[in-house]
Amino acid sequence: MANATLKFQVFETNLGNQTRFLARIPNPHNFDQTAVVDKMIDLGTSVSRGEVESVLALLQQSVVRICGEGSTASLDGFVRFSPAVGGTFDSDLDGFQSGRNTVYVNATVSSIFNKDFALFTSVEKTSANFKRPKLSQVIDVATDTFNQKVTANNIVTLNGESLKFNLKNPEEYLRFVNDADPNQYVTISKFQKQTNRELVFLMPTTPFSRGYFEVANAMNTARIRSEKSKDVEVAV
Repeated sequence: MANATLKFQVFETNLGNQTRFLARIPNPHNFDQTAVVDKMIDLGTSVSRGEVESVLALLQQSVVRICGEGSTASLDGFVRFSPAVGGTFDSDLDGFQSGRNTVYVNATVSSIFNKDFALFTSVEKTSANFKRPKLSQVIDVATDTFNQKVTANNIVTLNGESLKFNLKNPEEYLRFVNDADPNQYVTISKFQKQTNRELVFLMPTTPFSRGYFEVANAMNTARIRSEKSKDVEVAV
């Protein structure tokens, strides 16, 4: 049997206040039961499609019955099904309450199966192209300069992609950050123009003389993504 190639991406995440880099499988395709049966038939078998589907249905019903009776069901070298009760109880005298407690089945893949899977499968890293804002140009109207300086109390234009953010979401923002101390910044919340490709605003007065713009945008996803501009000087 020819080896399969498993493609993965590496992404950054925060776990326990620590930055870690983990792998994920990009856009996995789900094989429903019909597709799984198709794969079984493609591998070659004298058993008919109807017989395969009947056996799978019988297997599912059998596992439900076995686990429902409080036992476990194992398919040698493949997977083990075991019943469980979820939720909490007030004391050792407390009983099962619907809504607070649940019953379900856990499935544990066999170590033998995982070893066979690892031997059969090769891996290939692919680039992770996570969409994020892009700041390509800082234009200072007062001095007619690009990516060099900004003038306090004068119009500044930022050009790029995916720049428009939700003003009502405190996690999304545009701010000008002190290059020497990132903890010091001024937030910009009023715009003459706010689109995905252009932000136009009045540059506020800042207590520092050099910094960079930072925009954060969720882009209709659960994850906030940010982008920094080039460092620019502040002209008064």
